[in-house]
Amino acid sequence: MMIDISNLLIRKDNEIPIDCEIIYTSEQIDLNVDRIEVALSGRLFRQNDSIFVDVEYKANIILPCSRCLEITNYVLENNLYDMLCDSKGTVHEEMENLLNGHGFSIKEYLLDDLIINEDSQVLCSDDCLGLCPECGINLNYEKCTCEEMSIDSRFSALKDFFADEGGVENGSTKEKDV
Repeated sequence: MMIDISNLLIRKDNEIPIDCEIIYTSEQIDLNVDRIEVALSGRLFRQNDSIFVDVEYKANIILPCSRCLEITNYVLENNLYDMLCDSKGTVHEEMENLLNGHGFSIKEYLLDDLIINEDSQVLCSDDCLGLCPECGINLNYEKCTCEEMSIDSRFSALKDFFADEGGVENGSTKEKDV
């Protein structure tokens, strides 16, 4: 979504209000999300011949749980305030790719912030049990019949390492009486 800022540049307007909803789909962005729905409000404004953007947003991010892969919702809220260009008309480096002629890409500006602030470990609930690493069953709904503690095949030679000394119990070795 491009916002025409030419009236700010020629000093015809002092402010351009922004009030919109933006939707990103998994095909449009390179994130592990199904969909992002954003309600955005704020303004682009001129102050002392510099142009600023001041917006706040609330994003509903629909993505898979990091443990069980069930689709879950994650809400992200943030306020953004940046200078687009200074009184000399110099565009700030971070904003160069967001300006195209006299247009400002609010959708790309917002996406940059969503990527930076996305939580890397979103869970469907705090007590999510995840998937069984052996059979892949969702442990939130069913109990699997897999062996309680499986041993990585690369370490199978170590399985009987303490067997002659009384074995392993609860993760610690039993000491042998001397």
